[in-house]
Amino acid sequence: MQTSASMFALNGESCPAISNLNPTPTMGKTHQTFRRMAGTVAPKTNRHPNIVHMNLIFRPHETMLWLLEDQVMQAVTQQKRENSDRRKTGVALKAFGNVMIEWKLSQTDAAAIADMSESTWKRVRGGTFNGDLTRDQMLRMSAVIGIYKSLKLYFDDPIAFEWITLPNDGPLFRGQKPVTTMIADGLPQFLRVRAYLDALRGGA
Repeated sequence: MQTSASMFALNGESCPAISNLNPTPTMGKTHQTFRRMAGTVAPKTNRHPNIVHMNLIFRPHETMLWLLEDQVMQAVTQQKRENSDRRKTGVALKAFGNVMIEWKLSQTDAAAIADMSESTWKRVRGGTFNGDLTRDQMLRMSAVIGIYKSLKLYFDDPIAFEWITLPNDGPLFRGQKPVTTMIADGLPQFLRVRAYLDALRGGA
């Protein structure tokens, strides 16, 4: 059975036949297909600009298929996004874990650097961690990897590996180990240490 309608007002009134459809801009091609099937006609110049005149052939079963297709596509897109986030998390954790090993940090210090509990860090090292990382944790890991690269470029071994755990008389550390100040002061200190090493590499 087909239902037709001749006019749709944009000032609050809508056709009852499609009131539940509620197409949105996010519907993409599905929305465009609906508009083509609906047979939209551009308003004539002698008609009120808030009135759209349409000749609509409404097929409920086809509309349901369009909506189902759109829901499936949204689900697929969301799954791809989640898979991409998991891959990024896995790469970040693996690189970060390798740095902790080369720096010879204890489990306690590594967990504190990652802003995790020690039990969570053990799951990470054991390959059983399936959670998500916070934005702060991702920034910490990114900064640590940047610090590691700068140390490798500026110092020879073994200082490149040991620098982070050696007392430092510089104004940024005040006689403490850089790793100790990073644990105590959090992300801002991570970024300051990275900028400090970048400045050394640049000859500052």
